[in-house]
Amino acid sequence: RELRPPVLTPAMSAVRSLLLLLAIAASSYASTASRVEVERIRDPSSHEPRIARKGWKAVGPTLPSKQIHVVVAVKQRNTEELKERLDAIATPGSPMYGEFLSNADVNQLVAPAPGSIGAVKEWLMEHGAADVEPLTPNGDFLGALMTAEQASKLVGGAYVDFKHTGTGAVISRLEAPAYSVHSSVAPHIDFVSPTITFPMKGGSRGPYKDGAEGRSLTITPEILRGMYNLTDDDVGRGDDSVIVQGVASFLEQYYAPSDLVAFRAKYRLGDAATLTDVPDPQLHTPVGVEASLDVQWITTMGDQVNTEHWYTSGRAPDSGEDEPFVAWLTDVAADDTPPHLFSISYGDEEDGVTDDYALRCQTEFMKAGARGITLLAASGDGGVGCSSMGFVPTFPASCPYVTAVGATTGGTGGESPTGESVADLSGGGFSAIFTRPSYQDDAVSAYMASGAKLPSSRNYNSKGAGFPDIAAQGLRYDTCTDAFFYPISGTSAACPAATGIMSILAQARMDATGNSTGLGWLNPTLYSLGADDVASGDMAFNDVTDGTNTYCGADDGFPAAAGWDPVTGVSQRQHQHRAPSTSRRLLPLHQFSTPSTSV
Repeated sequence: RELRPPVLTPAMSAVRSLLLLLAIAASSYASTASRVEVERIRDPSSHEPRIARKGWKAVGPTLPSKQIHVVVAVKQRNTEELKERLDAIATPGSPMYGEFLSNADVNQLVAPAPGSIGAVKEWLMEHGAADVEPLTPNGDFLGALMTAEQASKLVGGAYVDFKHTGTGAVISRLEAPAYSVHSSVAPHIDFVSPTITFPMKGGSRGPYKDGAEGRSLTITPEILRGMYNLTDDDVGRGDDSVIVQGVASFLEQYYAPSDLVAFRAKYRLGDAATLTDVPDPQLHTPVGVEASLDVQWITTMGDQVNTEHWYTSGRAPDSGEDEPFVAWLTDVAADDTPPHLFSISYGDEEDGVTDDYALRCQTEFMKAGARGITLLAASGDGGVGCSSMGFVPTFPASCPYVTAVGATTGGTGGESPTGESVADLSGGGFSAIFTRPSYQDDAVSAYMASGAKLPSSRNYNSKGAGFPDIAAQGLRYDTCTDAFFYPISGTSAACPAATGIMSILAQARMDATGNSTGLGWLNPTLYSLGADDVASGDMAFNDVTDGTNTYCGADDGFPAAAGWDPVTGVSQRQHQHRAPSTSRRLLPLHQFSTPSTSV
């Protein structure tokens, strides 16, 4: 008997079409529901212009076969306990003051749950990763090589190649301001890289013929060391130094050893202490202004202190570009003997990173502080930032767990106060991501009540963490780069100079106590000293009270005031020469004790 298809009435056809549409909708919903958004740029409408301001331009889709080193930040445990331990370690008067943890202790404390590491590994391998490796001892960062096609499916977005207009470097990123992952793995992840965060930029600026910079004296080693009371005796121990200071470099920034030799010869500084490249060897080409500035001036102010130049290209072997700041964080976390202090002359607009990314970086900064590592970061060279939506804070300087360094100009060394004023480019303000830490409460409240002419409150988050924390000279540092000398300006000049000073303080502390650990997270101590200044009049800092930083080029930012202000912080650290048993000017030397060896 011949089988024939049933004859569909109009009503039956309508039902069938409806069922088909419902099936398609259900499939689409299931696909969408199975993914969870992990990161999103705070202001998506400004994402593309911000990328352009950093010098990146989209040049076309990433080849599907291109290798990308995917890094996953796995959620950690006990981060609140880490914060409590660090607060106790860094707060003057605490019984635990200065009792730093070992790297093993820190890793054990915040290690992800084994189930989280397993879930992320399985997810990566399901998407084609052949080998998933831990990038840190406790596996809180995992890395894997994948093709761009595989990585696109991993994060639900297409990769695009971006070329830097200045350096010619090419990186792969998502063009969209957000991405998502499968719902089953989302609870185990803080962020995936490289995705929507673009490399940070350095802050150094070239010479200017007019304005404040044209009137400023060119900074030389003799002038700057004299400004902050450093004598010929205030140096490290040469190659025998136990204290090690570090420079964090990114973005094709290399220094030329011959430039350092020429700089020190010009100013008769003699040979520098050991300068080690990490990794070794480095290319030392192309020569970058930022790296030249950092290396020459950290070794000037921290003279005869052993120095390491940590260059992070952001490129894993045989892979495309990944996120260099994340790579630097994982390198520090994986190293049992990193430098005691780091100078970071790079930054981003807070709007250029997501809250998830910034908060995870904050935990990494806390891990470093708990180990006794001091992190100083340039506060930025755009004043309060420029946006029609209000002020734009600088990351990572806005994070309370780094010490942000602003910029000053003018003044006379050997006097107290020195008479310095604000360098109007000095980045400063209040974070839109990080809440104000308790150690800042009194200082910020005093500033708000000081009578200073404050900008409109709608332009900033008055409850956010204030920055910078300290400041130093920031204009016209004489610097040799690629065999020529130029006056270079920016908070990225102030930052290595301030780091060098802190290295000398760390050396003095070690000489007085025999304790070879670093200073650790400085901020609670700095604000404590600043409060003592106000109460006693016995100044540990040069208080800068003149000047304002800029908003979109006009002097409409925050004004300086007595005490702390969000443009110069508690101002510049003076080096004092006093007996260690009574000195509070060497960061309470007598209060530091032997590091703890257990959690």
